[in-house]
Amino acid sequence: GNFPFQPEDTKTLVLFNMAISPLGTSDFTFEQVAMPSYLSPRDEVKFNVFFHPRQPGPVEAMLRVAHSDPAELNPLEVLVKGNGVIPVIKCTPNPIAFNQVEIGSFANITLTCINKGNASLTITEAAMTGSSDFTYVPPTSYPVVLRNHDEFPEDEMIIPINYYPSNNGEDYAELVINSDDYNHPEYFVQISGSGMGANLICTP
Repeated sequence: GNFPFQPEDTKTLVLFNMAISPLGTSDFTFEQVAMPSYLSPRDEVKFNVFFHPRQPGPVEAMLRVAHSDPAELNPLEVLVKGNGVIPVIKCTPNPIAFNQVEIGSFANITLTCINKGNASLTITEAAMTGSSDFTYVPPTSYPVVLRNHDEFPEDEMIIPINYYPSNNGEDYAELVINSDDYNHPEYFVQISGSGMGANLICTP
């Protein structure tokens, strides 16, 4: 939004500084204006306040402007509000733990990804790193677009994760899912398992 400040009488108005409260609020930012700013009668200064939602739903903060007008609240307080409309990826189970699997056999766990946000989620890629004993079955094509899961429960991305242990011991991998989730453009799924072989015991 655009916020003008203008003196209402014959005196010069001085704007000393501006800040968003509470401190640390990152959903709102404002265009930097040189401070202090001296406004003669009928002068005005304009600046833009920007909204960058990091979570879905309503957000509000207070813009405070310190000034020289003794007749007004100081600092002047302007309530700024917005409604965050963003996608939010969520995949379960995460982490994925296969526990012990016998060498030469395999186990399968299905990873289900949904959109918990209130804007459409676009998934562009998935890639696995780590032990080659783990494999996954990607979607038939990208991008995958998921609507809000509460409204459209049929919107899911299913990724089968397979584990074929080749040796005794623990194995680890990581699946990285890229999307337009603002807070998690790279969503990490941790995967683990343990290969278990037969114990050979020799006696006289």
